[in-house]
Amino acid sequence: MSLNISIGRTNEGLNFKEIKVGDLFLYRHWTWDLDKGDMVIVRKLEGNELREELLKQMHFGIPVLAPGDLVYREVKNIGFLDDSQAIITYEFSDMCQNTLGNAEKFEVKILVNQDTRISRSGDLKENFTVQDLKTIEYVPDRVLVYLDQNTVDDEIPIADEVYLGWLDEF
Repeated sequence: MSLNISIGRTNEGLNFKEIKVGDLFLYRHWTWDLDKGDMVIVRKLEGNELREELLKQMHFGIPVLAPGDLVYREVKNIGFLDDSQAIITYEFSDMCQNTLGNAEKFEVKILVNQDTRISRSGDLKENFTVQDLKTIEYVPDRVLVYLDQNTVDDEIPIADEVYLGWLDEF
């Protein structure tokens, strides 16, 4: 029997022996071939280990749990280095915090530069510049930041995309 196990936040492979008491079994997907299947586990982590996994989750392209699934996220500050670079101070927490019993909040400083796609809704026809961040309105807890996967482990990772979200509630 072939069972693929992956970590829900990062989609990285997980060995069956690495599953621990307290981890969250998210789902199991069986194929038509009954000897194969997929299992997704969200690990119960704390402190820096959880922070590192959540940062990996924040890079674009994770198919299981997207960065938008973070329960809490908020832009705390935007500081401008020059006309083409800014540092966003971003606070976030785990989407599974209620189920796993961990309400830790983390903070990261993220570089936004001329290569970062900045939009209101992900519509690439509506691109803003770093300069626009000085004047554009946004709701701090609706901003989504997707990290460049090559910089996730850097002290100050680079934002690949920033979605400012809508100003109105739907």
